[in-house]
Formats: sequence, structure tokens, C-alpha cells
Amino acid sequence: MFFIQQGIVQILATDYKTVIALQSQGCYFGEIGVLLTEKRSCSVKAVTMCIFMTITKEELEAIFEQYPQQAKFLRAVGR
Repeated sequence: MFFIQQGIVQILATDYKTVIALQSQGCYFGEIGVLLTEKRSCSVKAVTMCIFMTITKEELEAIFEQYPQQAKFLRAVGR
């Protein structure tokens, strides 16, 4: 899962051409693969130079063990 610390990215449809959204500082992407263990549903392309913070599935699962209600909520939203 990626968190945008700086920069702008495009969220692209499966055709790799259609721009679904622009995201910038404070936004995140890659949650579907981490939360639901499913194949990604979109692609991401940097528009500007970017700095990302990341969290792995294992790191997120460790956090979810401490906050099971939030884990349940986020997985429901992800579906």
C-alpha cells in the first residue's frame, strides 16, 4: 500500500489510457491488493516527481491484530 507524501499520480483504468482520478499528498493507493488479497483493479502513473511511504501486507496485518474492528470496516469498504 502506498501513501503519497509528495507529488501527483494518475489512477488509470485497465486500458492504461483512461484517467480515473488524480491523487496527491495525503492520498493512498494499492489498498485492494493489501486488504483483500486480490489482483489490482487499476494502474498508477506518476505525473510529477513523487515521494511515497509504504506499508506491507504483513505490517498492516500486525496492526489489524490490535484493531480488529477497523480491519473489518476497511475490508468491507474495499469490497
